[in-house]
Amino acid sequence: MLGDSQQTTFTDYLGACAGNGNTTYHATGIIWSEQVTGYSLPNIRVHYVPYKDTTCYHTMNDRNNESDDSIEEASQASHQQANKTKLTKEELNEKNTAEVLSRVMTGNLISTRDRVAYVLNQYPQTRNSDIELAWTYWELFETSKFNGKLISKEDLYKLTRLPSLSRHRAKIQNEYNLFLADAEVRRHRKGMSEEFRLNALEDQPYPSAYSVYIDESGKTQEYLSVGSLWLLEGGLKIYQCVEALTKWKEDRGFKSEFHFVKMTPKTVNNYKEFFLKFLDTYTSYSFKFIVLKNSGHQDKEKAITDLTCHLIINGVEHEHQSGRAPLPRSLYTLFDENESGSDILKAANIRERVKAQKLDGLYVGPFTPVDSKEDLLIQVVDLFTGAINRKLNPTDSRNHKDDFSDFVFDCLGFDFNTVSKDNSNIDHAAMFDFERKDGVTTINIIR
Repeated sequence: MLGDSQQTTFTDYLGACAGNGNTTYHATGIIWSEQVTGYSLPNIRVHYVPYKDTTCYHTMNDRNNESDDSIEEASQASHQQANKTKLTKEELNEKNTAEVLSRVMTGNLISTRDRVAYVLNQYPQTRNSDIELAWTYWELFETSKFNGKLISKEDLYKLTRLPSLSRHRAKIQNEYNLFLADAEVRRHRKGMSEEFRLNALEDQPYPSAYSVYIDESGKTQEYLSVGSLWLLEGGLKIYQCVEALTKWKEDRGFKSEFHFVKMTPKTVNNYKEFFLKFLDTYTSYSFKFIVLKNSGHQDKEKAITDLTCHLIINGVEHEHQSGRAPLPRSLYTLFDENESGSDILKAANIRERVKAQKLDGLYVGPFTPVDSKEDLLIQVVDLFTGAINRKLNPTDSRNHKDDFSDFVFDCLGFDFNTVSKDNSNIDHAAMFDFERKDGVTTINIIR
């Protein structure tokens, strides 16, 4: 059994094991191959935490400024046309409002609209002035073209145009009713009439968020598992992390998706580097997973749904009670989309069940399907969940996937032998949590 506050660090040789529950290993730098060097990984503290049962895109490619709006409008038009049921204007605005909020809180700032919304949310002074909006937008997102001091005529042509930013700001404020300007400014902009909805559109602060990326595995194997990545510093932090990962891929000329099942002996070192790059870039994360023996469950989808609800509810309560990420907060959940659409229905069910818990201070935002080929953070959680599955359901002979799985849990300082594999009761499933903050990783086993 893991003891309270065991202090450990990492081993300094390839393929190191975390050992048994009473063993610690030590290292300061880790060299897994010639391609994986220079990473200083954090100290580890291990805690056993008794716990009460509860009742229960990122592709940040720069676009040509003049084509950005047309690309975005074409994408939105295509997406809307794909909907078999025609939405009313109110329903469409409600859908877009939820989408904007989700992207702002999770740092999934795909388009100009999303980035404008982020600026409006983070910098209230930009809600009243399009000059402030444009200046802040350029400072945050176009640093290669703008030094934050002077703008030449030549540089001005390279920056996102002010009318484009103003148009997005107006749509976000007037149609989505988000991040509103002061009352006096709204009167001026609207040429306000008595019917104007000032009283109904009181601006509300949006709390910090849990941005949760979820994946699952093992439906046809002996053990089921649900893995998740929790990012607690949203918005620009996530955006910058994805930008760094995107540049890392471009620098190495690696164009393929990181998908555990597609890993080969030739690419395994790239996979290790990518996972380490994430750990090194985003410094306040939490990995959580939950495991169940796949016996006596006729309906596998229901079992996965129950496990996911258990993980999210316990995860929120642990983050709050530990003081690491206390409520009030919003919860935005992202998952790999499934072509059949079944995952969307399952996600809607999970969202309603989480909402039904009525956790004080938790706003349950949308559960958003994303394309894993375009979302690097979904790829991170895919690798984590794939490593869990490989540990739970090993093959007869070891290969590069076992090597990668060992690598992941060595990086997180966790001995997988401590995971109980006998439980087939969802209510008794333990959640395993790896938190990193201020350079220290803490492991919690939550029952």
